[in-house]
Amino acid sequence: MPPVAERLPKTPRVLNLSRMGREAGTFGGDLRMMIGGQRDIRYIPIFCYNRLVSYNEHFKLEADILESFEVENERIFTFRIREGHKWSDGEPFTSEDFRYVWQDAP
Repeated sequence: MPPVAERLPKTPRVLNLSRMGREAGTFGGDLRMMIGGQRDIRYIPIFCYNRLVSYNEHFKLEADILESFEVENERIFTFRIREGHKWSDGEPFTSEDFRYVWQDAP
């Protein structure tokens, strides 16, 4: 896997954790969770992916891996992906990747 610096977008999202009363954790380590049954796997995506948009501490939508987004008439969404976003293997993340998941993935 390429070094983290080679996988970051041109303008990465940076959170001011101290403003939110939090502090940064330690990079790396193990994630241990108990999967007691088949239904418990629904928690895995919470730890394993980034979202196009997310909620802030005030439950307001904000761009996550997007640079920005617009909503018209509460039904038309325009997403702008951050330039240079890449998958963990270094391949570019594009609007085609999102379209594939939204329209073609089972």
